[in-house]
Amino acid sequence: MPSKIYRIKTFFLPFLWILLLFITGYSFLNWLLFTHYAVFPVREEILDFGLPVVLGVVPAWIWMWPRIKMFSFRNGKADVLYYSVVTLGIIVPALITQSYIRKINERLVKLNTISEITQHNAAAYQVNKLYIDKQRASAWAYVTIEGKHNTQYVYHIYITAPLLDGARDTVSTQCLAWYGLIYQTTISNRLSDEEKDRRCRQYALLCEQKFQAADLKDFVYLERLGNTNERPLFLQAAARNLWFQAPENIVLMPVRKSFGMRADSFLPWIFGTVTVFLVLWLIMSLYTELKMPSGKQPPDWRWPATNLLAWMMGTSLFLGLITHAMASDLTVLGVSSRPLVLGGQWWRLVLSIFLNITFLQGFYVVAFYLAGFILEPLLKWKCLLLWLICGIAGNIMSMVIYPDYLTFGASGAVQGCWGFLLVFVFAGVFSKDTGTNLLYAMGCLAVVVLGLLLGLKGTSDSAADLGGLACGILLGMLYYRKYRDVAVYKG
Repeated sequence: MPSKIYRIKTFFLPFLWILLLFITGYSFLNWLLFTHYAVFPVREEILDFGLPVVLGVVPAWIWMWPRIKMFSFRNGKADVLYYSVVTLGIIVPALITQSYIRKINERLVKLNTISEITQHNAAAYQVNKLYIDKQRASAWAYVTIEGKHNTQYVYHIYITAPLLDGARDTVSTQCLAWYGLIYQTTISNRLSDEEKDRRCRQYALLCEQKFQAADLKDFVYLERLGNTNERPLFLQAAARNLWFQAPENIVLMPVRKSFGMRADSFLPWIFGTVTVFLVLWLIMSLYTELKMPSGKQPPDWRWPATNLLAWMMGTSLFLGLITHAMASDLTVLGVSSRPLVLGGQWWRLVLSIFLNITFLQGFYVVAFYLAGFILEPLLKWKCLLLWLICGIAGNIMSMVIYPDYLTFGASGAVQGCWGFLLVFVFAGVFSKDTGTNLLYAMGCLAVVVLGLLLGLKGTSDSAADLGGLACGILLGMLYYRKYRDVAVYKG
């Protein structure tokens, strides 16, 4: 029976070091690169939430998963539970730490007039003399579909009002900052379009009355809106203003609590979550039965190409969903289009395959996983090449059929993998039994048809789907020549 010292050294201490190094390492790099030096602008949601979640999975998988496989479980799925505890133990404290660091690095600057704001790049301001021109405010309406099964129709109204030194400055055409407010209401998405439109118009009138009646100076300080998802929406509202322009595009949000209270609750949560996960993992490490009395079980690295590609697709999907990426963001990130590619930016044919930003594109992550588990034992590293070639073929087909559209996503690459798989199924490579082959073929066709239907519904690019599928079938027919004499493939 392994001693408790052995268990602590083998299971607990590695988790402790990974947790502490990840939190301190990521927090330091985040502060150094994006807060202190501001190397390039990145959305706060990505830095404080998206990247810690995505990157936290990696050390847990590389260093802790092989150790988890050393445990002996009565329930075959218990290893996933243990892995979830380890992963959450790394991610949750890191998320809270990022918010804490961002708050403690912010400073409050006291201004006599709002015109002094250009001299002080701070996170929060207290202004002695301030005029909010609510009569010349502008608004932008924005709708999101939320809730389980998309049942909630959330109507947002973003309002920006010019901030001036005094009422005499209303004759000017420029303001130095905007005062920002958000109103929102939730409507059932099951209502008819006419009814939703009627309720939205009714709510907009109510918000206008609330805004005009509100005391806009009822705040403790004004917080400068950072590079968040909400900033582009406020700038859309500001762009609709017919009277004023703000060269700096500074948006200030009213805050009604003390500036010093912002970071008070974070430290207890950081230490509390770290302690809870460490104690929980220590108990699990000490009292779970082991398969081996000593030594480390080698890692199980099956399907590395499939895991890598699916992880990259899932990461792109996750970041796209939390940041609500827009067309301008996609162009910067590498979306493909005919004018851009023919203009010399050929790299977009490859990079755009990795951009998945809509919820239903998660179907292709799952679909690729299913295909990869079958194809990778057959193709080895060539599975990566197949995915890439089919994705490029899909993008080219989309450029030909839709010359004015933006193309992104891995739907063509995934359809190509299933097209390749279809060739081998119909050729009887996996089984010579007619009934089994028919069952395999029906499963493959179901995935392919479902993907094509999603393309027709606008979830993916139907032209890219067809191009990738055709390329996969063609490559499958060419590659099958190596296996045509094989009766049954044993993967």
